[in-house]
Amino acid sequence: IVQTFPKNNAVRKTFSIPENDLLLIDVIKDKALNKRKILSDSEIVRLGFLILSELSDEKLTDLSQRIEKTVLGRPRKKT
Repeated sequence: IVQTFPKNNAVRKTFSIPENDLLLIDVIKDKALNKRKILSDSEIVRLGFLILSELSDEKLTDLSQRIEKTVLGRPRKKT
């Protein structure tokens, strides 16, 4: 069952993402364009949230093992 929430205003959030995953966003945009649908980066991320929220706990856990962990924090400044 998908949980629904009242409509909210957009919130800006900053996060890190590997370059390969950014390339996947472009691949997904191209797939959508082939079907005459224009998707923004934000819409693609939100679609991912929607799809992930529909997975079973076991499937979510299994899929989470396939992504690389990102280093948290900002890169050190070069001196």
